[in-house]
Amino acid sequence: MQMTESFVDSFHSQLSVVPDTDIRANSYTGQVKDGLFHGTGIFYYGDNERYEGNFVYGKREGKGKFYYADGAVYEGEWVDDKIKGKGTAYFASGNIYEGQWDNGRINGYGTMKFVNGDIYEGEWMEGTMHGQGTYRYAEGDVYVGQWRNDKRHGKGVVTYMSSKGDVIEFYDGDWVDNAMSGKGKYQYADGAVYEGDWYNGKMHGSGQYTFPNGNRYDGEWVNDHKEGYGTLTYSSGEKYDGYWLNDKAHGTGSFIYPSNDKYVGEWENSKKHGTGELIYVNGDRFKGVLLFNMPHHKYLRYMGRGPSHRIWYIRIRQRQSLRRLPHISILAMKSDVDYMLISNIEEFSSVSAVITTIANAIDSPLRSLEYGFEDVNTKRQLIDEQDEALQRAMEADISRMRANELQANNDVHKDIHREDAVIRRQRLIRDRKTFAKQFASKTSTGDTKIKLAYLRSLKSTLDAQGHAVLEMPTGTVSTGYFLAIGLCSRRNLCINPTVSSCADRTKIDELSQILCCGPCLGVYTLEGLKEYCNNFRDPTSGVSAPICPYFASRRALDMANVVVLNYQYLLDPKVSEAAFSHLYATLPTDISKNKDETPSRKRENKTKLPIVVVFDEAHNIDNVCIEAMSVELSDDTLDEAFCNLANIEEHVRQLRERDENILLEEYRKLAENIREASTDIEGYMCPVLPADVLHKAVPGNIRQAEHFISFLKVVVGYLKQYIKVQEPKSEGPLMFLHRFELETGIGSATMQHSYGRMKSLLNTLKITAVGDLSAIQLVVDFCTLVGTYSTGFIVIVEPYPQGSLYDPTLQFSCLDASIAMQPVVDNFQSVILTSGTISPLDMYPKILNFTPVLTQSLPMSLDRDCLCPLIVSKGANQLQMSTKFDLRNDVTVLRNYGSLLIELCRNIPDGVVCFFPSYAYMELIVSHWYECGIIASIMEHKLIFMETKDVVTTTLALHNYRKACDTNYGILENEFMTFDAMRQAAQCVGRIIRNKSDFGLMVFADSRYSRADKRSKLPPWILKNLEPSNMSLTTESAVTAAKLLLRNMAQDYVSSRFTRFDQDMLNDEAKWWSSVQNVLRLSKH
Repeated sequence: MQMTESFVDSFHSQLSVVPDTDIRANSYTGQVKDGLFHGTGIFYYGDNERYEGNFVYGKREGKGKFYYADGAVYEGEWVDDKIKGKGTAYFASGNIYEGQWDNGRINGYGTMKFVNGDIYEGEWMEGTMHGQGTYRYAEGDVYVGQWRNDKRHGKGVVTYMSSKGDVIEFYDGDWVDNAMSGKGKYQYADGAVYEGDWYNGKMHGSGQYTFPNGNRYDGEWVNDHKEGYGTLTYSSGEKYDGYWLNDKAHGTGSFIYPSNDKYVGEWENSKKHGTGELIYVNGDRFKGVLLFNMPHHKYLRYMGRGPSHRIWYIRIRQRQSLRRLPHISILAMKSDVDYMLISNIEEFSSVSAVITTIANAIDSPLRSLEYGFEDVNTKRQLIDEQDEALQRAMEADISRMRANELQANNDVHKDIHREDAVIRRQRLIRDRKTFAKQFASKTSTGDTKIKLAYLRSLKSTLDAQGHAVLEMPTGTVSTGYFLAIGLCSRRNLCINPTVSSCADRTKIDELSQILCCGPCLGVYTLEGLKEYCNNFRDPTSGVSAPICPYFASRRALDMANVVVLNYQYLLDPKVSEAAFSHLYATLPTDISKNKDETPSRKRENKTKLPIVVVFDEAHNIDNVCIEAMSVELSDDTLDEAFCNLANIEEHVRQLRERDENILLEEYRKLAENIREASTDIEGYMCPVLPADVLHKAVPGNIRQAEHFISFLKVVVGYLKQYIKVQEPKSEGPLMFLHRFELETGIGSATMQHSYGRMKSLLNTLKITAVGDLSAIQLVVDFCTLVGTYSTGFIVIVEPYPQGSLYDPTLQFSCLDASIAMQPVVDNFQSVILTSGTISPLDMYPKILNFTPVLTQSLPMSLDRDCLCPLIVSKGANQLQMSTKFDLRNDVTVLRNYGSLLIELCRNIPDGVVCFFPSYAYMELIVSHWYECGIIASIMEHKLIFMETKDVVTTTLALHNYRKACDTNYGILENEFMTFDAMRQAAQCVGRIIRNKSDFGLMVFADSRYSRADKRSKLPPWILKNLEPSNMSLTTESAVTAAKLLLRNMAQDYVSSRFTRFDQDMLNDEAKWWSSVQNVLRLSKH
């Protein structure tokens, strides 16, 4: 039921502000004081209006009643000649308001009784319903919730009532401008219930709809229609799980029958239509093409499964006729009158041989395949005669199949399990006393007790074969011999001078691709190629050594005990597939027999590689996960993509003129879904996770090369138009695909196949210079990702990414870091996250979606007070110092920061590292410092090195920094973090102490650090040394405290034995472990 807006408008026009009338131009009857109206009186206005009530020195004040010319009356309180306070208004239309007023308008809490019978009771602002209120309609309906500008807006509940006062329907949820928008629950009159997302009064987004008959749909909606991915569960036990379009099953989905039989395949208009597979409980499978729920007679394959499967009779139906025999046999129809009878089943070694014989014997199309008994009276006799022989044949076939699978699995995992046993037995479970002696003799710096506790915690994690998050202590410890391999890019490993001399990474990959896969320069015959390979020599030593370090490191992976590599080799699917695809392939496919097993339980029971993965410096791992699954496109990238498409189109035209059969062969392979594993292009790998890669045939509308190029042109053109906005906007992948499909007419399902089709085209064209096609590769990656992932991602358009310049960018951004992390947790036996500043520990398992068996933070023990954390909140002028946005452009704040940095640089003899919240703020403050001379003052005491986003500039700065260090000038370098403010601060100061003889001064120059909720997020070892007297300091007090610390640290350092073990202590295992527990307050494991 909608509220009548016409009355509200007329109500505002009737009495929103009392007209300002010149009191002196009209008549007055009443009390007077000092020549002014004062006391009780009546004032008559010239337009037949009057005021009766109190006056105070010529102004209406106190109780009074105002009669308007149109018959409206106000009775209530007045303040300073204006309506203010409590009052009642009787409007000419018959409406009555009673409540609060302010400045002549309805403001505050009040009740409006409308002439049509509606009643509103609640909050008002400037004459409009605004805030919390209850609206009771004359028909009996009730709305209780929030309002804004006379419209339902915010949280609210509307209840629709019958004439008898019974509740018919109700909605409880969010409202926007009088329409249901946001999260909400709606109960319909027929008993149906919807709970989920709404938009503009319609079900839109994700939600659950329960039908009156008990059926339940849980999935995505678009404009009150089931559209996207969803699950429909029937009360009878049936279940559909897949994609929807306009309230009908459409796309890929699975259907489970009450008998637990299952269909997995394609749907169209709620009918099984396309490629699919019928899977029965007894193990039977029918796989092929179905047309409108009926199996297509040309493309149906039958596959028998399971040791209990039996075939007593097989009959074959053709289009119009069916011939039967009066006895059990295997009949292969060849025509309407002729047939072939196979009566001796013992001639066949397996069921597959029987089926093959039938398929070869049929000339006409096969419509369906059935099996059963033809004559019930001869059932027992037939079983005695033929079933025993058939059962023996099938059991022999199954035994051979299982033996082959078992042998294959044993061959694949034999070395892995053997190596796992050796590692666990020889490398992890060592003799504790021997280990303690080695540890004491090899450890030169750091806290021995903490390192032992750290290794003990690590060992408990490996024994449990689980995952852990550890905040590691400072310093390092020497270990035994390990064969370690470092994986790195061609840029660092390639020794070919032609390749390694290039600065561009993509150019290096391109040249290496040409040298490895393309023809050798200057070689035109087979004999010339043999001579070139035979004469190749090492360019550094001159020795004949035709070995490439890049490929040698990858060949050595299986033999190494330790592999040192970048995060991207595990988290980025474009890189991990190239490095570890051969390891993933060795994992057996786990088929759970328990159909009710949850996904989390299946992951726990999955067979994993016996490998331990340690993420060092893992405080920023969530950002790496998000960046690995995100794509960013700019306007320049889209323009370059158009040029790339023109280049590819020209290659296709030349190939069609030269040899059209190559393109025809590619089309045939795409139509038959033939995939060649050896055709991966190095440098251009799939952007989605291996588990999410599609294995279906490429859609027909992009199988031809020209059609695929036209499709990409449409996509690029649509994206160029899509990013032309003036305000930032964002939406989910499903909404983006829905808009794309509406505006272009191209099915969104085509997006998922973009990468596979592009890879096939590049292989067909034999293009090795994939670096020149980086722009169109980004577009293809965007299409593949947006078509594959519907949750955990968002499409963002930012028109002003740099703040002031209009340079729109389109981002497909990952919001869930666990998406990239999940394959690592699922495939490897143990995953360890460790860092010196990984805080807070309980946050990482939540954002990465895994359950650790151990979460441990090891404290730090020091011989002396060598740390001095300071929180600076005010400058010398007593003004607040903060980098929050409303103070960032304050010149006084910028100068206070500059003064603090100058004083610290003047008094600290060593290096000073200054971190900024962002690059934009660093550019702002450094520009101001340069103009006012602060930079020049700093350079009187220190050299300045700045980190920028440009790789070349940063590399040059690091070179000059190292050069300055060699001449006794320089600073310590630390990473800049972006997870949250406290983790940034912890990382910035986390490297200040590397051993017990170090000391450091930490300055937290922001008033927000004085707040307990922010300060408590710092690591405990910093809070332990933070004195209450060192909080909320001015710049002068901070410099004084710094001088005091430096004087104390300038004294001779005398080491104590409190945190160190001698050899006698190490020989007594129980004694030193008890001491570690007492010092660090650790509980026994």
